[in-house]
Amino acid sequence: MSQTKAQLIDPVDGSIVNADINASAAIAGSKISPDFGSQNIVTTGGLTVDTTTLHVDTSNNRVGIGLTNPSSPLEISSATNPVIKATSSDSSVGASFTAQGGSSNDSQLTLSSGTTAKYTILRDGSQQDDLRIYDSANALDIIRYRHGSYLHFGVNGSERLRIDSSGRILIGHSSARANVGQIGDPKIQHEGLNSDDSSVSIIRNNASNFAASLIFGKSRGTSVGSNTAVNDGDQLGTIRFAAADGTDVNSEAAFIQGRINGTPGSNDTPGKLFFATTADGSDSATERMVIDSSGRVGIGTTSPSYNLEVKGSGQQVLLVGSTNAGGAFLTLDGDSNGDGAGTDYSSIGHNTSGNLVIHADNPSGNAVLMFKTGDSNEKMRLDDSGRLLLAATSGTARFHIKGSGGDGIKIENSGGTNAATIDLKNTLTNYVKEYRLAVAGSDGLYGTAKALFVRDQTAGVNRFEIQDGGDVKVSTGNLIIGTSGKGIDFATNTENESGAGSSYGTILDDYEEGSWTPTFDAPNQSSTTFGINHQYGYYTKIGNLVHVTCYLQGFADQNASGGSNDGIVITGLPFTVAALPNTSNVRHAASLALGSRYRLLVDDLVIHAFGNQNVAKLMVPSNGQVMEPMKSNQMTARSGTNEVYFAGSYRVHA
Repeated sequence: MSQTKAQLIDPVDGSIVNADINASAAIAGSKISPDFGSQNIVTTGGLTVDTTTLHVDTSNNRVGIGLTNPSSPLEISSATNPVIKATSSDSSVGASFTAQGGSSNDSQLTLSSGTTAKYTILRDGSQQDDLRIYDSANALDIIRYRHGSYLHFGVNGSERLRIDSSGRILIGHSSARANVGQIGDPKIQHEGLNSDDSSVSIIRNNASNFAASLIFGKSRGTSVGSNTAVNDGDQLGTIRFAAADGTDVNSEAAFIQGRINGTPGSNDTPGKLFFATTADGSDSATERMVIDSSGRVGIGTTSPSYNLEVKGSGQQVLLVGSTNAGGAFLTLDGDSNGDGAGTDYSSIGHNTSGNLVIHADNPSGNAVLMFKTGDSNEKMRLDDSGRLLLAATSGTARFHIKGSGGDGIKIENSGGTNAATIDLKNTLTNYVKEYRLAVAGSDGLYGTAKALFVRDQTAGVNRFEIQDGGDVKVSTGNLIIGTSGKGIDFATNTENESGAGSSYGTILDDYEEGSWTPTFDAPNQSSTTFGINHQYGYYTKIGNLVHVTCYLQGFADQNASGGSNDGIVITGLPFTVAALPNTSNVRHAASLALGSRYRLLVDDLVIHAFGNQNVAKLMVPSNGQVMEPMKSNQMTARSGTNEVYFAGSYRVHA
């Protein structure tokens, strides 16, 4: 040991003062008095231990471990193990590191690559004491926590996920929606602007037949982790479809929901699935379809009794359609394994030609179509030979109707050029009789071709015939009305009452009812016009006799002075009046009965119809009781109301 300064040891307290101690070997504490083991070393200069193991820079208040030129208050440098370790030797005492900054300054831990700061963990005193994990190289937040507000996760400078103060997880946005899909505030909210950032995928990669799952669960417990059993009708999970309506996204457009469907027990949880949509004008969905615990599907009902049940108000339609004219069929297989294959199934369909096809088959090839109504007993059958049987299960005719009262109907088409026939046959003893209603064929076997006839098959003669041209023929016997007499024969029926004269028409060939349009006119004075308020006319024609009624209301409008040629008529009679025999056309052929007149300026009025015309002339008596046409000045002008009502009959040419 060497000394370079005098007075190395203070004689009062024994400390080493203002001295450099150099040694080439370790100096035991016992060699220095007092012992270092119980005393402090105090120096106003620097302290170096083993060159770089520990260096105290008293001039800059810095300590270096592994280096002699620290740039920070404490700096550690090691080429092999640059680690700071705090270990508690007592299991009840924890180890910790504390970074304590000012109230408005950062406390931070910086992770660098060489001399370049890469990441920083800090308390940001300037930002409400935020805790941040910070990308120092790119000046971006990776994780940021603000007490009482949110926890933020960012990637590449953009926020990717946030947990807000209510524990809601927000992806794609930073402000939670208060009401979504009528369920309140969802704890996970994901929003985006396109299909990529508005989608969620769950994929399972595994060499098995198992798939990825999205699981919804429900218990009746009141604490997390409870397994309290659910009740019948409890909702288990819902997929809701919400729509923005201009105000919020709280309106519901549709949902799919699972519920308990029965009494649950241990490992026994019957369920059903509901499908609901929202009607126009509403914001909440209505249940439209259900699949219950027995696999029954209900549309319009929540409690189906059949495998497929469709209900609703008004007409209900079930469509099976082909979009490429491939046919549409409903297959039924109830007598074998239900696979609809082979020859043991039935079907109903619409084929590619547009025909309705009903098909029945069985392995024996003798399947029939049976029709049951009312009491579920068979009422009609189409057998494998093509026979249609009503109230019978067997028969020999193509169309056979059997009744319990002893009556029967047999319909048979003999084909070829023969007649198309319907046979009615009674086989009761003493009442055997068969008639045929038929349309005659071209062979003329039963009568005029194309004629509809009734033939007595038992007697072998035709009884009645309606021919192709419309003539009706009674072949044998008479047409009887009531219980006695024989028929109506227009060819021989003439009037035989005394003084009746002779008959020259024997055919009633016309009957007609209709309406006609009467109107005022002055045919010989074209400048005279009329205004019409109401005009109604009706007629009935039987043979050559026409009965008419007329109601006409109007007034003389222009040139109503009543000139010499100004004779008023009512035009529009539905048929031309027949002239009387051996008379000129100017003679009246019929008089029509006046029912009423109103405001016409005449004392009396007579209405005549003249032959070969379709007008009714208004006539008034003049001096000497001579009839002359009524003039327009005998009608109330313009604003007045003139009414004429008449009825009567006249003859027309047949």
